[in-house]
Amino acid sequence: MPKTPSYSLDFRREVVRLLRSSGRPIPQLAAELGCSPQSLRKWTRQLDVDDGRRDGVSRDEREELRRLRRENRILTEEREILRKAVVFFAQDGRTVTVFGFIAATKTEHAVQTMCRVLGQPLGIRVWERRKPSARTRRMNP
Repeated sequence: MPKTPSYSLDFRREVVRLLRSSGRPIPQLAAELGCSPQSLRKWTRQLDVDDGRRDGVSRDEREELRRLRRENRILTEEREILRKAVVFFAQDGRTVTVFGFIAATKTEHAVQTMCRVLGQPLGIRVWERRKPSARTRRMNP
């Protein structure tokens, strides 16, 4: 299936201006420009929204929503990591490290994200390959 071309905002604005000033029908103009009639209708509606002539979500508002949703996803994940860390470190009779927590939960969250949230350098790979110290072996038989 061929990919439809991406048209710049300037091109779309110019096409809508031409559509309004020429009086030609949308299908005719679309055929001359090599785009679909539905694209012309959509561009016209969206530019009317962006210019305040029509109700709807403008391009700027849509971009802000996208940014806020992404930020919300990140904050939700960070809160979940911290909640799990509190439970993990509160377990009795167990000496653990932050790297131990990261190793135990790395299937649920990205290691890089957990290191950032917990304020740890990205040395988990080295930590995983090292032999446990004598103290750790004594504390966690």
